[in-house]
Amino acid sequence: MGDFIKTEDCGTLAEFWTRISPVHPSFASPTMVFRGQRVSAWRLIPRVFRKDVRQEFDYGMFAMPDRDHPLQTIFEFTLLASFMQFCDARGLAVPGDSPQFREYLARIMIKYSSHNEAWPDPMILPLMALAQHHGVPTRLLDVSSNPYVAAYFAASSTIEAFSKLRNDQDRADFARGQRLAVFGVDVGTLHNAVGIRQIRVPGSTSPNLSAQAGSFLLVENHGMRGEPFVEDVSIEDKLEALPKLSDELRTPIDATLLTKVTLPVGYAAMLLKWCMRHGITAATIFPGYDGAAKAAIELVMAERFEAAMKPSSFTT
Repeated sequence: MGDFIKTEDCGTLAEFWTRISPVHPSFASPTMVFRGQRVSAWRLIPRVFRKDVRQEFDYGMFAMPDRDHPLQTIFEFTLLASFMQFCDARGLAVPGDSPQFREYLARIMIKYSSHNEAWPDPMILPLMALAQHHGVPTRLLDVSSNPYVAAYFAASSTIEAFSKLRNDQDRADFARGQRLAVFGVDVGTLHNAVGIRQIRVPGSTSPNLSAQAGSFLLVENHGMRGEPFVEDVSIEDKLEALPKLSDELRTPIDATLLTKVTLPVGYAAMLLKWCMRHGITAATIFPGYDGAAKAAIELVMAERFEAAMKPSSFTT
């Protein structure tokens, strides 16, 4: 039976940088994709599945405590429809738009009123991908084919979280025992993993997408009318269910599908600077003036973060 999930804890930045290299033996597969997170203990959960995110939208029919799968689909579609409405109002192009697409959208609530097994279908995925890249919660997870882009996001989000702290004690405790992570998922073997699939859309869908060498992982979460929607479903949940599935199918699955490489968060500023030296900054992965401004601010915040860190912050 395969070891589907593997964690490797690094003690130094040099070790971490070498370990996430795309020529490292376990990250060298051309079908690997990567995601960075500021807390290594966080599971890979699409935002729209997260309980805390859903609670932000508790209103009207969406505040029902016993939300089922079709109602969850209506909630997700409502967000996408609102996004598209405001794109129309500003004359912004919507990927895949056509009279047929508009007709499809008009019927979508009927299509998924009894079950959501086919959601999201291919026709709506480009719109969902664009919305995801601009902050709308969806059941997609952003990933990159470049592990150092993932490392940038892990470092950047760590420094951003630190910059929001106002209490001296909170700042002092911020890095204690915490680790950031780059996750590597081998999508070339995901045909063995029921409920996870890679989604690719044209690079022209969003300038950010091509700049980040990006694609998406879709985490399936389906059910019938009246069947309670399951929150916080993660990629790890799907992989942890594989041994049982393998036994049921009498088909051995022997592969490491998810590798998590971690680093003490005290190294976040240094990691951001190493990414900058390799040409990966907010200015390169968020094309335009906003990205350039973000890069300038991050550099100052990184200096502040580094100055605040104490040797104990770097312990493993």
